[in-house]
Amino acid sequence: MKNILYQESIVEIKHLFRMMRNTLLALFVFAGTAFATESYSQTMKVTVVADNMSTGKVISEIEKQTDYLFVYNVNEVNLKRNVKVNAQNKSVAEVLNKVFEGTDIYYAMEGKNIMLMSKAKDGEVAQQANKVTGIVKDTNGEPIIGANVTVKGQSIGTITDIDGRFVLDAPKDAVLQITYIGYVSQEVKVSGKKELNVVLKEDAETLDEVVVVGYGTMKKTDLTGAVMQVKTNDIKSVTTGNPLQALQGRAPGVSVMTNNIPGESPTMRIRGSGSISAGNDPLYVVDGFPLMNGSISEVNANDIASIEVLKDASATAIYGSRGANGVVMITTKTGAKNAKNLSFNATYGFQMPGRLIETMNHEQFVDFINTAYTNAKGRPVYTAANPAPDIHTDWQDEIIKDSAPVQDYSISFDGTTGDTQYMVSGGMFLQDGLISSAKFDKYTFRSNIQHKFNRFLTIGSHLQYAYTEQAKAGIANTAGSLSSIWRSGWPTLPVKNEDGSFAIPADNPAIAGFFSDDARWNPIANYGEVTNTRTTSRLFGDVYAELKITKDLTFKTNFGIDIANVRNYNYGSSKQTTATGSGNGGNGYIKELSRITENILTYTKNWDEHRFSATGVYSWQDYVYENLSISGKGFQNDETGAWDMGLADRETMSYASGKYGNTLISFTGRFTYAYKDRYLMTATARYDGSSRFGTNNKWGFFPSVGLGWRISEETFLANNKVITNLKLRGSYGITGNQEIGNYKSLAQLKSKNYIYNDALMQGFYETIGNPDLKWERTKQFDLGFDLSLWNRIHLNVDYYSR
Repeated sequence: MKNILYQESIVEIKHLFRMMRNTLLALFVFAGTAFATESYSQTMKVTVVADNMSTGKVISEIEKQTDYLFVYNVNEVNLKRNVKVNAQNKSVAEVLNKVFEGTDIYYAMEGKNIMLMSKAKDGEVAQQANKVTGIVKDTNGEPIIGANVTVKGQSIGTITDIDGRFVLDAPKDAVLQITYIGYVSQEVKVSGKKELNVVLKEDAETLDEVVVVGYGTMKKTDLTGAVMQVKTNDIKSVTTGNPLQALQGRAPGVSVMTNNIPGESPTMRIRGSGSISAGNDPLYVVDGFPLMNGSISEVNANDIASIEVLKDASATAIYGSRGANGVVMITTKTGAKNAKNLSFNATYGFQMPGRLIETMNHEQFVDFINTAYTNAKGRPVYTAANPAPDIHTDWQDEIIKDSAPVQDYSISFDGTTGDTQYMVSGGMFLQDGLISSAKFDKYTFRSNIQHKFNRFLTIGSHLQYAYTEQAKAGIANTAGSLSSIWRSGWPTLPVKNEDGSFAIPADNPAIAGFFSDDARWNPIANYGEVTNTRTTSRLFGDVYAELKITKDLTFKTNFGIDIANVRNYNYGSSKQTTATGSGNGGNGYIKELSRITENILTYTKNWDEHRFSATGVYSWQDYVYENLSISGKGFQNDETGAWDMGLADRETMSYASGKYGNTLISFTGRFTYAYKDRYLMTATARYDGSSRFGTNNKWGFFPSVGLGWRISEETFLANNKVITNLKLRGSYGITGNQEIGNYKSLAQLKSKNYIYNDALMQGFYETIGNPDLKWERTKQFDLGFDLSLWNRIHLNVDYYSR
């Protein structure tokens, strides 16, 4: 039932509105809400008729017929108790009065939420020595609704009602634990008391929490740059094969565009596109490791603890030439301290097509195609002598399924044993496409281990392995895309001819001369008789050692490697088209390898009201790409397909291979300073050397500076209960972009084999070298503010330019 899933969010929202009544605006909003609620409770009617129905079923029926949501403690409300209900168009209140008549359960309506609670009988508290009552309030004296009250070490518990009160059976020497989202948990000793008054303090952790930035972490309050964080609960709420989709709609200034093809990585843009000549993808960093090919689809979303998006130069300049388009920092989970946890998650769902293209009917299509071919060829396709068949095929309905399953399973084990902290997980993600031939399967394994040898030395590793299988719909050309439905899927044609062959427009001999190759494809054949698969085996991770030289000085060194092996295969069977009567296809192999080593020196110093840190980094990274592919036509045997290329027509065979690489060396420095937690500064500089640029311009310098003022820490706002955080910040910096391709500064003579009109051709072309090829440099300015109200409502506003 809905009540269990949404209990925490309901009580949190209700308590938030109670707090907001302290302001004039909240009074206005609450008054309107109260008026609407009163009207709603008086007019809402339900019908529930049954001679023997469980209380839980009655609650479910009320939730189905209304917008009401029930909140209750399952230990107090007996959902299995059967009742007789005969309510024909009765108010919700009347039904509840009947259902709980003669029990100790009473209800309270607030908004569209109904709380069920157990009331103590007259004199019961005085008669029973183990009955404890109490009230839970915040520091402003407001009752906290829905706070959890449990007996420590036991399974006894309850929640507070709309007045913040609770009643609980507890031993005289018990310790009660009181918890509520956004507040510091508290333990209270009963010590024989009958009435307890508990005051919970708001948890300032949301302001003091640490966020991940380049080569380290920072308190959120110290940030001068535009950094947005998405936590594990938001990530897990989206069932997806790529964690990037968890950012969709959750990160201001971040655009995540998907094409809904299983296994395809979304296109991500941070504050738009910043380059017309180089790449516009952000840099992806997993546990401090910069990935080589801009893809994080191999990461299991269930393993992620948080995602930080670095958006402005103050935050991204530490990555220099790789941070021009923003940086996405992914931090995976580590082992729980002083505990061992075994977790299993399983999700099974369905995806369904959205709004499909509205296609032409039979008459509209005939008129359209005749006009088009009259304009292009001088005469229409369909005439009185050659009329259009009296049929209408909806190709979208033939190809696209009504629904397709999505499954996500993961298991993890984490904890601490002695001085070793560990997290091991495995995952399986299975997604069928809305087109029958499309699917994506992903299998992942992750291991995060850290061991502290002594108070000076810690070593550890992050290891990620993934194997994926992606089957695409159709072949990788125009005829293999969904556009072929409308280009060659004529509604005047059946799916198959009378002889069982797939129907195509060019089958009509009277008009066969009209058609290009697009008309030689049948959409059903294209998706059903074509295999287009891609398998990827990828391993990446690092090992590191951290040495605490002094109390304030730490040195960390790491070495990482990223290896991907990709196999591409596509084949169109002889049944796909009647144009050649033979199959065609090919296969290929890709290998990518990246290695990186980084050395990081960090110094931190706090004295009086000052906080200072300095970070220095030297990094070296190289990347190598290799590929080999072969394709051909004329396969007469569909059983072997394109795996046996010796069966193809040799005159149609085409070969391709290539290899390239690049290297990046970087020196980086960052300085941060905070005075009285009010005045903040971050200065960063990076010096990058890339093999991609000309002899005279291989090195680029990229500085930035950010300033911040926490107005909420000034004396005139220090004790304000409404504005719990207000910070102005601004930054300016220069970033670079090296994604211009390889060897662009060198003169090259290249050859290319290709097929033209079924004949093997060879061509040559020359590229002119430019030894003065320079870095692409982008100037970025950002001005923004962060506002938190009651430490619950958070607002971030930015103005930026580049």
